[in-house]
Amino acid sequence: MAAVKNSILAIVQIFHGLSGLFGGLMLLHDPTGQSLSLELEWLQNTPFPNFLIPGIILFIFVGIGNILGFWFTYKKKRKRAQ
Repeated sequence: MAAVKNSILAIVQIFHGLSGLFGGLMLLHDPTGQSLSLELEWLQNTPFPNFLIPGIILFIFVGIGNILGFWFTYKKKRKRAQ
């Protein structure tokens, strides 16, 4: 049962990680958000003038964070198999 849970966790982590990396890179490339159909008026009551800082946060915390989580889950799974 633990192996199934770890496999599901790994799949979710890699999906979220890749989505975060892709979304973050898209916002870094185009801080206006137009390439992702985002509107700058959504940031009207925030301290951000564009989507650059949210893109960096998305890339680092969601993207890299979940990829690292996947790596540790995979590493733990391999260690149990030995």
